[in-house]
Amino acid sequence: PSLGSSLAFMMVYVWGRRNEYVRMSFLGLFQFRAPFLPWVLLAFSMMLGNSPVIDLTGIAVGHIYFYLEDVFPNTPAGRGRK
Repeated sequence: PSLGSSLAFMMVYVWGRRNEYVRMSFLGLFQFRAPFLPWVLLAFSMMLGNSPVIDLTGIAVGHIYFYLEDVFPNTPAGRGRK
């Protein structure tokens, strides 16, 4: 199995978390904010019959990356680590 989809979901997750106030529309059906984009894409992928495992892997890796890159350095425990 290719991990290209996981990489794409990871980048979408990080972009959505860094741009949390961007409003988006999915197929013109409903609007949501950017942090929900990976979840909307995951639901759409599942409706098409795809397995969620690869996409959830990308979301999990994106969450870990976002936390270690953007959240943890701003906590008292993470200051001075860079």
